Amino acid sequence: MGETNRAELLAIIPGKSTGFTMHFAIRQTELAQQLGYSVCRLYLGEHRFLPLVSVILQLIAMARKGRFFGVHAHYGSYTGFIGACISFFGGTPLMVSFRGSDLQPSRQSSRWKRPVQILLSRIAFERASILLPVSSDLLRWRIRADQRSWVVPSSVNFDLFEPKSKYECRAKLGLNQYTKYVLLNLSGNEKGKGLDLGALALEDLRRKGLDCELMLLRGKVPHSQMPLYLNAADCVLMLSEKEGSPNIVKEALACNTPVVSVDVGDVLTYLSVIPGCSVVEREVQLVSNAIAKVVQSDQKISSRDLVMKIFSEESVKSKLEEAYRNCINLSSQQNQKNG
Repeated sequence: MGETNRAELLAIIPGKSTGFTMHFAIRQTELAQQLGYSVCRLYLGEHRFLPLVSVILQLIAMARKGRFFGVHAHYGSYTGFIGACISFFGGTPLMVSFRGSDLQPSRQSSRWKRPVQILLSRIAFERASILLPVSSDLLRWRIRADQRSWVVPSSVNFDLFEPKSKYECRAKLGLNQYTKYVLLNLSGNEKGKGLDLGALALEDLRRKGLDCELMLLRGKVPHSQMPLYLNAADCVLMLSEKEGSPNIVKEALACNTPVVSVDVGDVLTYLSVIPGCSVVEREVQLVSNAIAKVVQSDQKISSRDLVMKIFSEESVKSKLEEAYRNCINLSSQQNQKNG
């Protein structure tokens, strides 16, 4: 167990500790603590540029003194780059969790932003001793012989995400009991999450006489309230351009709510074997037909048991423990060389 190690784990997390979008990264640090590791967290969204530089320099100084056995960047891009800087100048092994959009940014990003994101992710990839992608298809660059890799998807909190009465959830949210709701989670990124495709698919359904309403979540819903929305919906859409292992899909399945998705990230591996769910091409007609099939059936599905086997917190903790132990060994070897 991790309690045998006195050094801390430095976790670098994009966003803020009180934000709604990086809860899965925060949860992994909590799992690390459950394993017995002491965790020091750096939330990048809580610092402006100059204060952040000062904090980074302090962390580098702490790393040089052996404060950390490893740096775990919970995203690529600038998060991974900052982790790479602390790792390089602090002499500490680097682990990076790649989550999809960091290695494969949306093509609708600005002209300069996309190549910069890819470059920073590439630097983090090359510096990392341990790669922790959320799905195997994210390892787009050649892994060196001295690099280790574990596929570590985000886990699902099955105590929080569980099947509930659709009607009770709609009553709590003030939603119409008779409307067909199709949920699309934008997470503050309308361009990359398929809003245009979703809107066109629902327009096609209305032309066919099936009135559905698009329930848009824009990254402002507290994580603790998400089960209400997922259980209130008739269907959850996943139309993103790029994903690794989308959490909203797994959380919907934990609630036994049907999912219609395009083939993105790892969704095909498990949605293809769940009756009542569909994986279709990125075409308006195919998406609308799949939605129609789901909402007209008006039934929950039986998906919870499958996702519990694949994405349980115990499974993720086991992989994290193996990765962290490997990181501790690397740190010990580096200390011996420097000592």
